[in-house]
Amino acid sequence: MKILAKALSFIFHPLFILVYVLALLMMINPYLFRIQDEKVKVIFFTYTMVSLIVIPVISILILKQLNVIKSFSMKDKMERVGPLIIVGIVYMWLFLNYKNTASVPIIFAAFLLGSVFSVFVSFFINNFTKISLHTVGMGGLTAAVLLMKYKLKYDTLYVNLHFLGQYTVNTYFILLMVVLIAGLIGTVRLYLNAHTTKQVYMGYLIGFLSQIIAFNIVM
Repeated sequence: MKILAKALSFIFHPLFILVYVLALLMMINPYLFRIQDEKVKVIFFTYTMVSLIVIPVISILILKQLNVIKSFSMKDKMERVGPLIIVGIVYMWLFLNYKNTASVPIIFAAFLLGSVFSVFVSFFINNFTKISLHTVGMGGLTAAVLLMKYKLKYDTLYVNLHFLGQYTVNTYFILLMVVLIAGLIGTVRLYLNAHTTKQVYMGYLIGFLSQIIAFNIVM
């Protein structure tokens, strides 16, 4: 059971959430991205994924080698200071680069800004108490799917499994699955004794509200 809990924590690690949002946008409405060439789309997706995941991971590895952090779980709240600053800067840099880029939809820039807000609010709260960064991420993902469904009126997700065929999925189902997974991740973090109930709920609230506020600012 503990292995499954840790696997779920890894799959829905906060660093992966924006990549999931980007993948959802590209499947729900590929025409949002003014990129016709499939190879260029792959390059764009890879570049964004490297920026969102690889750069922060390398930075965290360096901090680990320098003994700034003792473990990758960062159980002590002070160990989170450096990684939160690094991730916040990366998200801000991407937002500033993408918000005026014609080939990148403004909605993705809005989600980036929401992530900037959530990271720096988490950084502020982290000075006083720990907060569940996993539920911050899941709260943000829930808000993102909710906004896609009700504000952008996206009703269908197109999934191309190539030799297995093409499928359409209603975004109501996607929203339901995301809400269920968000609840599951919160439960997992409690099961692993990584956080208290208060820290888990605080994470949901910050992640969700940050995306809603950023959406209304940018859009």
